[in-house]
Amino acid sequence: MPTIRLAKMSDIPVIQRIERDTGVLFRGVGMDFVADDPPPPEKLLGEEISSGRVFVSVDGDESEPRGWLWLREADENLHIEQVSSDPRFRGQGIGTSLVRFGLRLARSSGYAGVTLTTYRDVPWNAPLYSALGFVELPRHAWGPELRAIREHEAEVGLDTAPRMAMIHPTTSGPPA
Repeated sequence: MPTIRLAKMSDIPVIQRIERDTGVLFRGVGMDFVADDPPPPEKLLGEEISSGRVFVSVDGDESEPRGWLWLREADENLHIEQVSSDPRFRGQGIGTSLVRFGLRLARSSGYAGVTLTTYRDVPWNAPLYSALGFVELPRHAWGPELRAIREHEAEVGLDTAPRMAMIHPTTSGPPA
């Protein structure tokens, strides 16, 4: 059974490898720009790990991470900045368990909901989040922090394919 724990500094190279390997999957849907995007730099990951915002999924206490989750606050919600699972373990529910962990953490911490931004038409993006209970958050409902996140994504070129913001309210019952 996978365990989710706070990431450690020693996890950074594995997180970066997972991010590169996951990016390659986007070539199969014509999104080479995602595959070519470098993983978060070591310094940034180190800062986020030190702040307690990065979690990893491991199979046993000392095993190498098989997936990772990066959380932050945005407009009174817990925001999923990034979630990725190692493609070698695809289909084992690692990404789903990380998202559900984020939902439980948001509920227990008193957040209004969990938000994320994602690609509308990539099968392992918006359709997966919809199956987990996320719904599209229309532009007029974005708060200033989510709006800033989307503006930054556009600035770095992520809007080459249709993107959307989604939310899972914490008051809508148990996490999917």
